[in-house]
Amino acid sequence: MRRRLAGVICALMCALAVATGTAGTATAGPADHNQDPVARGCASDAYTIAWRNVGGATLQLRYSPRCATNWLRVENYSGYYYFFVKSDARPNEVVDGSGYAGVSGTHWGRMAYAPGATCIYITASLNGVTSPFYRIC
Repeated sequence: MRRRLAGVICALMCALAVATGTAGTATAGPADHNQDPVARGCASDAYTIAWRNVGGATLQLRYSPRCATNWLRVENYSGYYYFFVKSDARPNEVVDGSGYAGVSGTHWGRMAYAPGATCIYITASLNGVTSPFYRIC
């Protein structure tokens, strides 16, 4: 009976570990390139390092020190959007994304791996207005 009880407890603990485990846990490194910052847990320590007004909305460039990644975000926005981010750490790869936000809220693009002071290029289109390309180091 004790063995069976111990087996049941072990099975429950293993199931709990799987259920609460890796999803949303921040990892650092190139594996985060072209991934969703919220799903990967990188948004939790992120902060805005630059911003630009585009089409009447404020476009934010976010950085996560733990994940060494950058991405674009816009808050209180509804409408079509397009984000483009390119990192000098991966010069042959572009992270971009587009969509339609029918409800006003916070929307973000995928991450570009850019450790430390790595330079990145960004542009975005919001409300039909496209920003110039910005190089941010």
